[in-house]
Amino acid sequence: MLHDMLIQLSTECVNDEKILRKLQTVGILNSANRLQLLTMDSPMGYISRIQHHEFREVTGYINKPLLGFVLKDILRARAIITRTSELIHENGSKIDDLDDDSGSDFESEDEVSTITVPRTRTSF
Repeated sequence: MLHDMLIQLSTECVNDEKILRKLQTVGILNSANRLQLLTMDSPMGYISRIQHHEFREVTGYINKPLLGFVLKDILRARAIITRTSELIHENGSKIDDLDDDSGSDFESEDEVSTITVPRTRTSF
């Protein structure tokens, strides 16, 4: 799922290598009262990297220090999402139109180096 989101963002940026290397997607795994933050990026432009952070436990008490770690991870996710959104907007793309699969709205420039990231495999 994170890889598909990264592919969609790279398509939105017309596969510009400089922007693609800065893009990140965020995922949150939660189970009962536990939470884990996942991030995916493509630092070299052609290999996707997933980083997982520690599992955090959501407590029922505000004064417990564990709640601070959960809030820290949520703020980290928000910062990554904000940074990625700014990268998309700097490129002049409309992030609200990401659901459109037509791809005909993009004009490629000759001086921009492009990278095509392979799509994820479907079921066998």
